[in-house]
Amino acid sequence: MLKYTSLCLSMFLALSAMSEAQDAGRGEEMFDKKCQGCHRRTDAVKNGPGLAGVTKRRTAEWLHKWLADPKALIESGDPQAVAMLGRFKIKMPTIDLMQDEKNRNDMIAFLSTLE
Repeated sequence: MLKYTSLCLSMFLALSAMSEAQDAGRGEEMFDKKCQGCHRRTDAVKNGPGLAGVTKRRTAEWLHKWLADPKALIESGDPQAVAMLGRFKIKMPTIDLMQDEKNRNDMIAFLSTLE
């Protein structure tokens, strides 16, 4: 019985950590407040690129860097970041909410729902 209880507790804690790690609903709320002025949820272009499928085109590591500091990624010479600046002619601003890793995880979780 003790082994079963330990196993259940371990599974519960693991699932809780996973749900805390990424909250797509919270990511959507941040998107609605901070991103929809320039981006669409589809592949249609607004001021910036449409975001449907972005998590298939970019790695989570790249998205973390971009969301945390787009200017630094462009200045580093990252080819994808430089190409976007060339195409859209507008630099994405640094967003205070995206300085927090949990917020970036939540945003990426939301972006992964956009097909």
